[in-house]
Amino acid sequence: MSWAIPVKTEHMRSQEKHAPSMRYAEDIYAVASTLKDYHALEIGGAWGFSTLAILEAGAKSLQTVDPNIMAECHREAEASGYSNHVWNVVRSDKFWQENTDVEFGLIYVDGSHLYNDVVNDLYEAWKRLMPSGLLMIDDWEHKNNIKADGITSEYGVSLACFEFWKDHVDQVVDVGIHGRALWFKK
Repeated sequence: MSWAIPVKTEHMRSQEKHAPSMRYAEDIYAVASTLKDYHALEIGGAWGFSTLAILEAGAKSLQTVDPNIMAECHREAEASGYSNHVWNVVRSDKFWQENTDVEFGLIYVDGSHLYNDVVNDLYEAWKRLMPSGLLMIDDWEHKNNIKADGITSEYGVSLACFEFWKDHVDQVVDVGIHGRALWFKK
């Protein structure tokens, strides 16, 4: 791939040799680049990889929702010269309650991985996704979705994604996987 994440901070310099993180950013960039002229929402900004990938892919604006005040997302966006990034330091459930009338062309979900939180994020995101928009999810294939006993799970991302798809199959125009990124098109 010809794109590479911008490396402008010590944090990103310390991460740039971590191949899984760089592939993850490339996956997000590749999917987000398929859209044109869109506003984006990111649930979970943490290290800033997805933030930079979405902004670099051409989002007109990006709102990130992450309650962790130590998240790197906004520092990375600022260091790369992006003034079109807004960081909402709040849990996603509160963001959804306070933002009922917004719409986005891309919504990326990588916040809490607990089943109930993921279900809420997916269903609320779908309500705010514009026609032809993309809902992208990370960690749907993470090993912590299933424990060794095959019953219990630390994460609930996989189950939430499959249930979401089942409940919205008549509204989903397309579905795909690009590396770690699972996406649904409205």
